[in-house]
Amino acid sequence: MLLVRRVFQRYFVGLPEEREKELMGFEAWLATTSGSGGDVNQWRSSTLGLINKKGSLDNLGVKTEEVATTVVREAMAILHDITDIEQDGGREVALRALVTEAIGLSRMLRVQKASFKPIMTVVEGHQINIFDAETMDDIGGEDEETLEGRDILCMTFPGVLKEGDENGQRMQLRNVIARAKVLCSPD
Repeated sequence: MLLVRRVFQRYFVGLPEEREKELMGFEAWLATTSGSGGDVNQWRSSTLGLINKKGSLDNLGVKTEEVATTVVREAMAILHDITDIEQDGGREVALRALVTEAIGLSRMLRVQKASFKPIMTVVEGHQINIFDAETMDDIGGEDEETLEGRDILCMTFPGVLKEGDENGQRMQLRNVIARAKVLCSPD
């Protein structure tokens, strides 16, 4: 959840927050004035592709490092609270490598012409989320037919949804690239 929120749901990791808001606003404006979602996707792909090139923004690396450090620090605090294992430098180094790879993957997905979005089901309090066989796999091992309409207890891994074709056109096309991994309530 931490990686999804801090990395995969961001507009483009490493951009200053005000720049992200400006680009998001401009993209939203383009979507209302352009007759085609495909044109907007091509604009986003080209713009973020230029930004992603090495040296395009001097502070992109600095801001990226800030995000990575924050995610690692928060994850280490969570791990410290729920485990009794002594902290060592190896766990933090491995986690930093994972976060860095996630940031790279997030950027790679954002510069595509098609739109890639995380499939995330958040289970909080008394909120009810129902199993959806199209976008979810149950890790409990039960048959999909018996799971339809059942409550989700927790999500263990998000899924990925692709909207549009490889050229950023035909936005009505939806393809589940990876199903979210969930645990459903017992029958």
